[in-house]
Amino acid sequence: MPEETSTRRFDRDTNATLQSRIAIVLCLTIVFSSIALVELNQRIRDSVMSLPSDDNAASERERLARLAYGARRTRPKLVCVLSIDGLRADQVDEEGRFADLTRESLAFHTAAAQSSQSLVSLKSMLTGKYPSSLILEETSADQMMLSSLENPREFLLDAFRSATPTLAAHLNANGYRAGVFADGGLMESEPSLTADFGKVDVDAKDASECLERAAAWLAANSDRDIFLLAHTRALTAADTHATYRTAVDRAETAVVAFVEALRDQGVWDDTLLVLTSNHGTSLGERDEPGSGDLYIEQLLVPVVVKPPAHWKLTPARVDAAIELVDLYPSLGSATGDRMNKDIDGVSFLPILFRGVEGRDYLVAQTSWSGGGANAVRRSVLSPGRWQIIHDANNDVVEFFSLENDPHGLIAAEPTGEEVPAFIESLFHNPAPRSAPAAGFERGDS
Repeated sequence: MPEETSTRRFDRDTNATLQSRIAIVLCLTIVFSSIALVELNQRIRDSVMSLPSDDNAASERERLARLAYGARRTRPKLVCVLSIDGLRADQVDEEGRFADLTRESLAFHTAAAQSSQSLVSLKSMLTGKYPSSLILEETSADQMMLSSLENPREFLLDAFRSATPTLAAHLNANGYRAGVFADGGLMESEPSLTADFGKVDVDAKDASECLERAAAWLAANSDRDIFLLAHTRALTAADTHATYRTAVDRAETAVVAFVEALRDQGVWDDTLLVLTSNHGTSLGERDEPGSGDLYIEQLLVPVVVKPPAHWKLTPARVDAAIELVDLYPSLGSATGDRMNKDIDGVSFLPILFRGVEGRDYLVAQTSWSGGGANAVRRSVLSPGRWQIIHDANNDVVEFFSLENDPHGLIAAEPTGEEVPAFIESLFHNPAPRSAPAAGFERGDS
């Protein structure tokens, strides 16, 4: 790695206090966001459930629940998530890529995965929970225990393999038939990812066949409300800018053909479709291509939302920041389901309908590289401002000033003026700065 782009380690004698404060801030950011979100969800749930239980009141509860969780008029007949493994945010709408879809959609400019390791990110996305929440649920391991693991890779793999995705189960319970289609990979090798889907087809050879099979299944089930998850590994073999762009073009061709199939079936106007990825990827920015760490190009992903026609939303670029954990409650909201109070995500539908602010901080956790894993490496990203990556194993902090270095390529020491400002805002006003709670409350107040 070139000297000018390598990570600077702060001098421990002169910067120990600063590093400790930053590490505390990282922890508090995550904790405060989770606490504020849980409290808000509980208040909404309690206010709805406190209504009387007669039939008229039940209808009123349902009406209020739909308002609280963002459902509009009738729910979509088809809810579809297209996930392209490794698709970077900067590849969508660049040089017109995916234009056939984006011209009818609302495209989030800043959306982040909670990990750039596929299993971790998919489990986080399909549960609406941060990796740290899933680790705690599955193992009860605290930070000290995670820092002392002899074999963190196997420990984390066991934890995330045990975590059960619940999105399909919730939509099943809400009247949708759930189907998953993939071209092998984790959807084939990790049965827990597909356990709650009534239809599982993971044997396609590529993205085109995957989406062709999905379209055929939809046509055969046109009388049902459907939740479809299609996940393709079309980009995973690309390791240079040239091969990656070629692979993205092929994936786009498959998506365009799938969209045309939905138009031909007459369901496009009643479809909520989300194009996204489980994580991004490095393409040589840090010498080695790939994913697994917490750098910005590995975390930022596209989230393109094509709403049903009856939502009457104007296609636009959306500047508000969101996380992949927000997909779970957003789809629940869109289908009239009540938000699970125990998740870390928050519906992004209020952003689309009422211009509610997005998240101030985007959180990612765990890293995977060189055949190993780190359970206590974590990132907090303030979009357009800065990113901090902290490794609790050795107390090393990487600080990137995104105002001066938008791609986060050169680690820099934060200045005395820069660091105290965000430490002050987090310590003295934590709840309003945690975007999941603050944004939702501002929009509904």
